[in-house]
Amino acid sequence: MAHLHNQFDDLLTLINVDPDVLAATRERLVLARRLAEQHPEGRTSYSSGSIPVRTHIQPHAGAVSDGDGGIILDRVQHPELGPDGEGEAPHAITDELVAFIGPKLRDPERTPFYPKARVCTSRRGLKILRRPGQRHGCHGRSHRGAAPP
Repeated sequence: MAHLHNQFDDLLTLINVDPDVLAATRERLVLARRLAEQHPEGRTSYSSGSIPVRTHIQPHAGAVSDGDGGIILDRVQHPELGPDGEGEAPHAITDELVAFIGPKLRDPERTPFYPKARVCTSRRGLKILRRPGQRHGCHGRSHRGAAPP
């Protein structure tokens, strides 16, 4: 049994992400949520996935590629969205959030660590890229929130 326990510990050492990296990812997720909640359409936000519950593993890259979350919108203003809606995708509000969050994220008085961050659309919503030249996951529908070249 001790041998199996040691093998399991060795495996976890290989696939676990550095706790400092996870903490930084959680901080960025909180910041993104806070900025999204400042949008006039935003009511509240939430974290989801493995980051908030501290179960994230990254067996190949050794890094964290995303922190999942969402924003709750006023259903009266957006009756076409959601499970009772008309099945419409939230492209318009996502584009608004890209344009809204991008400049705020790069504002050095608000977030001194992300002056070159880019905000773009991804398959499921918006994506924040914190390194120049990083493109993975952006599908290019809107880049109004992109950092200036």
